[in-house]
Amino acid sequence: SEMCIRDRSNNARDLLAPLLASAWNDSCKGDRDALAQLSGIPYENLQTILVRWVDAPDPPIRRVGNIWMIAAQEDAWRLIARYLTDDDLQRFETVAIDILSELDPAFELLPEQRSAASIYGKVLTRSGHLRKNIAEAIALMAARSSEVSFTANRTGESVARSIVRQLMENAKNDNALWASLASELPLLAEAAP
Repeated sequence: SEMCIRDRSNNARDLLAPLLASAWNDSCKGDRDALAQLSGIPYENLQTILVRWVDAPDPPIRRVGNIWMIAAQEDAWRLIARYLTDDDLQRFETVAIDILSELDPAFELLPEQRSAASIYGKVLTRSGHLRKNIAEAIALMAARSSEVSFTANRTGESVARSIVRQLMENAKNDNALWASLASELPLLAEAAP
């Protein structure tokens, strides 16, 4: 994927939204909307672009069933995160906070019903893939901050801290949000100790 990205570095911007999302479910409307928001273009247009990358030799992006994913996130981050602009980072911050602030509707059910939440239609609007990977991207952004300089005026560390600070502020007096964030908290703690 390194050579493939290098050869097409003028098109590296195509991969920025997928890099920030890392993995998502194409059949989930919430995921599609988030990718459109991250890329600043309609999802159908992004999908058309990504299909061309998937067909490249040693593709930097893969698709397995409905799941799209960046093939080697750390390598891709090293190679293309530098192209991130202030606008890209602002969109990421907005999308990340929106996704991670969503209350898990399973908590509206009685504890003994929660394992069957999907049967009751009580599911998050974005896939678990996207939620987990957005949290991972925040942690990666902070961890690689000293190695990868963006085109933007902000550092990865400052973006990660800003996102985590806002999430903690939102969750301060909201038990449902704390519970909804539980599985992402270790990654967020890594991003902003």
